[in-house]
Amino acid sequence: MPATPNQLSIVESVLGVDRSIGPEGLRIAFEGLMGTKMTDAEYASKYQELTTIARLGGSPFPITQETEEAVTVLDSLEDVFFRDEQRNANNLVDWPSYQSMMEEHGRKIGGTALLIGSISTLSSRAFEVLAAEVYGADSAIVIDIVGSDAKKAQGTFVLGSGTELPFASESISYVHTNRLLHMLEEPGKIPTTKWSAALQLFREIGRVVKPEGQVFMQETLPGQERFREADMHRFAKIVRGGLLQGGLDDVVTRPSRDPVGMGYLSDRSRDFSTYRTQAMHGIIDVFAQKN
Repeated sequence: MPATPNQLSIVESVLGVDRSIGPEGLRIAFEGLMGTKMTDAEYASKYQELTTIARLGGSPFPITQETEEAVTVLDSLEDVFFRDEQRNANNLVDWPSYQSMMEEHGRKIGGTALLIGSISTLSSRAFEVLAAEVYGADSAIVIDIVGSDAKKAQGTFVLGSGTELPFASESISYVHTNRLLHMLEEPGKIPTTKWSAALQLFREIGRVVKPEGQVFMQETLPGQERFREADMHRFAKIVRGGLLQGGLDDVVTRPSRDPVGMGYLSDRSRDFSTYRTQAMHGIIDVFAQKN
């Protein structure tokens, strides 16, 4: 299905593509996200190398952080440019969940939006646009414990940990996380000592968020393929309790809505298979604010 002008507007703002979707647009977007310009021969060679690694799921040679980043970015972009994902081009990575939370619970108060944890430069750049267009933020910051050269080249990127945020208290208007908690110490599991890192994350979020500031999270229960309803209630209760303990107020949790047909800009660093086929299992949306 051809992308409409309105759909292309988001592609343009995120990827810097100002022409019809196609091979040249893919190249412009890839070079822009990776912060490098290549000759035709260099691009052809790099494209072949990265698509081969993605197809084989690895390489006979050690893969550097930069190569892994490039594979993720190129594979993600190909979803939009070549894999019949044009119908989804009007939304960013996981846009529907965050947009609906903002519409139902949030308020535009300006200020700075913070993304804690960024898989790729595509995720970082998509967040910048989401922060401005959905949250109404005046500026955006992305922080992650791993920073490729491409990430570091973005003016919004800060190398650091969510459990030790290098920001002043009450300086952030919006905090945004996406599938971050399961990367810490599995907060859905007992005993609670196993998720001390998550509790520290919640405390740091509570510290840096300013009064009237808001938190938007989409998080998943780790360690299982199938989730009972009781598992999800327990997970949501634990997360809610952690945020309240961290200094947040008015915490709302809900099963993450199935955005099939709503659209998103695919990021291949995450598994979106359940988005396309059925209601999502094991994923919750979380909104909180600081009074």
